Amino acid sequence: MFKDIYLALFILPVSGWLGSSAKSFSVSWFSLFSFPDLVPVDSELADLLYKIHGTVAFFLLLLIAFHILAALKHRFMDKDLIWEKMFTRVWGVFFVGLLVLVIFLTRVNQDVRNDENMNLDLSLAGTGSEADLNRNTTLIDESDLSQWDIDYSLSSTTFIGEQAGAEFEGTFNAWEAIILFDSSQLEQSYFEVEFDLSQVVTGNKDRDSQLQKEPFFFVEQFPTALFTTHSISALGNNAYVAESLLNIKGIETPVSFSFTIEETAEQIILSGQAELDRLEMMIGTGTWTNTKSVGQMVTVNVVVVATR
Repeated sequence: MFKDIYLALFILPVSGWLGSSAKSFSVSWFSLFSFPDLVPVDSELADLLYKIHGTVAFFLLLLIAFHILAALKHRFMDKDLIWEKMFTRVWGVFFVGLLVLVIFLTRVNQDVRNDENMNLDLSLAGTGSEADLNRNTTLIDESDLSQWDIDYSLSSTTFIGEQAGAEFEGTFNAWEAIILFDSSQLEQSYFEVEFDLSQVVTGNKDRDSQLQKEPFFFVEQFPTALFTTHSISALGNNAYVAESLLNIKGIETPVSFSFTIEETAEQIILSGQAELDRLEMMIGTGTWTNTKSVGQMVTVNVVVVATR
């Protein structure tokens, strides 16, 4: 019978690993390293593997319960020596399970308190049905610089997040930008980018759906986000930094956006990056503030290609 437990203990993590791979959820080992994805993304295969995973987990619990009951029978009814042989293994499993249960209940209690605190913070952070996206129209109108003619088919805005210790990549599929830039007139240079948060994809439908909800982007009430610069400084070697504001969920957060400019005869290419603290922006509230579940920092990578 213990061979059945060992077999279940093998099938349980492997089916979960394969199911996560099919769902495009990378699996990490205590946040130290990530396991490779063994199968391509396939929602039907993922559902099958998760069913196997759940069935084996239920079977494993039944086996453990059966062994505990059998041990009690040998101890109190049969009163034979088999009890002594079973004691270490059975009660070892029992106490480990009890310890896991205590840790789980402690975590749930802490998450409930976090949820109450974050909901209070959210109510104080902003009100209204839509974010107050204040565009700097005065600067755009008064600037002597021409707007870049952006080729959106060659441009991209992506981000790298972390879930359960494993990295994943997402893409903002819908955004519009106003870029006024001249390295000799940085005081008149200005960037403004508006993102449609309903068009964010990460390669996993479940995760994409979760991002739309209130703990994260809360798209129903705050459908867009706005990035605006208020000063741009030169760092040398065609490198610059733009001190900016990101308005998301009605909350304005300071952001330092570092970028480089590369010019060719036909194109101007801007490549940039910013590190965002999702907790500061209240992206992922309540139980999602646990950084072991969702990483705290998010890296945003931007490539803008403009034609001359």
